[in-house]
Amino acid sequence: MTTILLTLLLSMAGATASAHDIEVTTDGVTIYYVWTNGNTELQVSYRGDSYDAYSNEYSGSVVIPASVTYGGETYRVTSIGNSAFEYCAGLTSITIPNSVTSIGIYAFYFCYGLTSITIPNSVTTIGEWVFVGCYGLTSIVVEGGNPVYDSRNGCNALIETASNTLIAGCQNTIIPNTVTSIGASAFYGCIGLTSVTIPNSVTSIARNAFGNCTGLASITIPNSVTSIAKRAFSHCGGLTSIIVEGGNPVYDSRENCNAIIETTSNTLVAGCQNTTIPNTVTSIGADAFNYCTSLTNITIPNSVTSIGADAFGGCSLTSIIIPNSVTSIGADAFNNCRALKSVTIGNSVTSIGERAFCLCVVLADVYCYAKSVPTATSDAFSSSSYNTTATLHVPAASIELYRAAEPWKNFSTIEALPVEKLVAALVPSNGNRLRLLDSNGEIVCDAMISAMVSIDKGEDYVVRAYNYESAKATNLFVNGVDCTTELVANTVDGYEVEDLTLENVQENLLIEAQYTPKRYNVSTLSTEGGMTTMYYVNLSDGDTYYANIINTDNSYSFIKYGTDVRFVFTPYEGYELGFVFSLWNRSIGDGEGDEVVPLGDGSYEFTIPASSFLEGHADIVVYYKKKGGGVDVNGDGEFNIADVTKLVNMLLKE
Repeated sequence: MTTILLTLLLSMAGATASAHDIEVTTDGVTIYYVWTNGNTELQVSYRGDSYDAYSNEYSGSVVIPASVTYGGETYRVTSIGNSAFEYCAGLTSITIPNSVTSIGIYAFYFCYGLTSITIPNSVTTIGEWVFVGCYGLTSIVVEGGNPVYDSRNGCNALIETASNTLIAGCQNTIIPNTVTSIGASAFYGCIGLTSVTIPNSVTSIARNAFGNCTGLASITIPNSVTSIAKRAFSHCGGLTSIIVEGGNPVYDSRENCNAIIETTSNTLVAGCQNTTIPNTVTSIGADAFNYCTSLTNITIPNSVTSIGADAFGGCSLTSIIIPNSVTSIGADAFNNCRALKSVTIGNSVTSIGERAFCLCVVLADVYCYAKSVPTATSDAFSSSSYNTTATLHVPAASIELYRAAEPWKNFSTIEALPVEKLVAALVPSNGNRLRLLDSNGEIVCDAMISAMVSIDKGEDYVVRAYNYESAKATNLFVNGVDCTTELVANTVDGYEVEDLTLENVQENLLIEAQYTPKRYNVSTLSTEGGMTTMYYVNLSDGDTYYANIINTDNSYSFIKYGTDVRFVFTPYEGYELGFVFSLWNRSIGDGEGDEVVPLGDGSYEFTIPASSFLEGHADIVVYYKKKGGGVDVNGDGEFNIADVTKLVNMLLKE
């Protein structure tokens, strides 16, 4: 025989404060209620004044009655209140009557002993997080005829019929191909879920949809999904594979990276323990690796400029290098990384968010290369070992700045970063000037021929190419990369220069400059006995001939680049042309060959075309000999290069 005991809880001295109004014991099972709807209906509640006032007040099999009789009156049980069975781990079975129309938020939160649930067709309202953490669930059934919810096709899930949103699933769920959205926390805490197929009908995955599904090993995002909320896969420490199907218009998993990347923004929104971050990613999104507990190491490429809030919170990283490209580190970015011992912060970081390195309890070394102290909240390193055993390593010139700034000044030890040395090789062409300057504008190396110099790793440098009247820097290569388009024109001490800034140099440098001549350098050595006249045409602006009279001595002329140069040799009376030697083509002309051409009036001509100039200069040697004389200058009986050499030496000594 069933006995029902109704007890009005008394509010008297010494009695425990209580939020529930009555408690009912049926066959040894006590259910707690509160009055609703003007004390005309009852709602199932927890015991006491809060859900955690008592532990496991419900256990075993609980059957909720459709009605309760009290004081001669019968009251319908119409709802299950917020958190009514929360954390009742011993609850193994629940029967919900057809009188219940609503189930409140957190109603069965972390009732992980519960193996099955049947939602009657009377229930038209179900709050959020109702079955979160019920990882023992293997069966979810909605009775037929429910106007709001269904479990179509025996899917073992709770689906909102009108919106086709799956709002609660379990380890045996098969997502129907009519579902268009996976709701917030739908599978949260479902640790028994090892695999799931998301059909092509799904377009959105809400926040925490698969959160804390630690048994989930792989996930494939179909090309129909165009919206994935933050933390959709947080706390999924078992994930080893993430694939986005080709053709997805919003997301990709480029280069087999095992991650979800928002294509247009190049933001990595979800990763796993096997993720390799592509060097096209510019941002690591909020919660991207949140509580990926199997992640022990990761390389952040220097394409990344920002790390979002909680991006690596709760991971098992032992060390992290934040590259110089990163400018901001979000709140909680590495919070609770309890294995993290070493952190390297690049020189471009300007801000660090709240609790970014909070609870990094074994943190031993922080290497911060920023010369300007990054702004950081006072709790950026809170509850970590930073103020007891950790050492902060900073640029030597900035130590005092760090010692005066929060929270940096609280590190137990602050010392200077070691300076690593690199080598820079400068290779200018054609004897033109190429300089390397440090960040203060001081000259580190001044090269007009190839030169090498020692430089400091991590410093900024400026490569300066000088543009003189004779030549202009047209190409600049750094370690084989053409940086010409990055050159910035400037004027220094009256000279035109082109500067290239190299920030945070991390490797040896080979700097090569190619110069285009702006003018010819023409030198002429001539003996007495004739007049040498030089003509040239300025091809760039169409000017006609200009004449430069070269007398019988050593002459040096500058001729604008892009011109043909024509020489006319006119012997004086009693003389004739002996020979012309040009270092332009290393050839000898004696007035009879192809290069030196007689003009018929006793004169000769010799032309150097603009296209044939050797590195923008030419050297001409002219020998006017007496008529009837020979060209054997050195007296060995032959005419050859030795005669030219002898003549040059004689003329230079004069």
